[in-house]
Amino acid sequence: MLDVADYLEVMNEWKIPASWYPRLAEFSIYLGEILAERGIAMLTGGFFPGMPEPEEFAALYEYFRWADGHPVGTWPDGSPKYHGVSFHLAGFMPPGVTSPGMIPWINDPWIAGRYTFFDQALHLRHDYSLRDFRGPKLATELYWGYGFADEAGVWTTGQLRAGVRETTRRLSEDGIVDGFHIWSVGQVANWVDLSPHLPGMVM
Repeated sequence: MLDVADYLEVMNEWKIPASWYPRLAEFSIYLGEILAERGIAMLTGGFFPGMPEPEEFAALYEYFRWADGHPVGTWPDGSPKYHGVSFHLAGFMPPGVTSPGMIPWINDPWIAGRYTFFDQALHLRHDYSLRDFRGPKLATELYWGYGFADEAGVWTTGQLRAGVRETTRRLSEDGIVDGFHIWSVGQVANWVDLSPHLPGMVM
């Protein structure tokens, strides 16, 4: 598996003060150097949906520029591998696809599309775009709800399939986030388990 996917998400929805984001950039560089010695690439971030504030995210600029210049080995095809960044996002649904239990996060630019505000803040503050960043930009947790187990019946398989397609279309159209992982598959604590829907969600 390390030949195709060795990205380590090094934080998960930390709550830190705004003044700590420059320190987070420093920490990410420090940890990135340690992991690179072991040939492991990482994803910094893993921010809550709707967090951080765009100007706080822009404080990670030093990490992005450092990662751009420090590849972590190569992929099997010889192309360089870089450290990346991860987001936790709400998904998109096409117009007309609704559910009585749907939440306001869906299609919300501030939650589902927050990465566009991150990109704008980086550009305004540093004349740098996430589109310029060489590492992967991944939504490592994405769902069309809050993710709790009592939401298991909110969406049909067909609606979830529509959500996957619309999210894929929107992310591709925006050209910032490279891909997403659906949250969640498998029985974990009190989280929704989408496993039964997977065969019908294949695009």
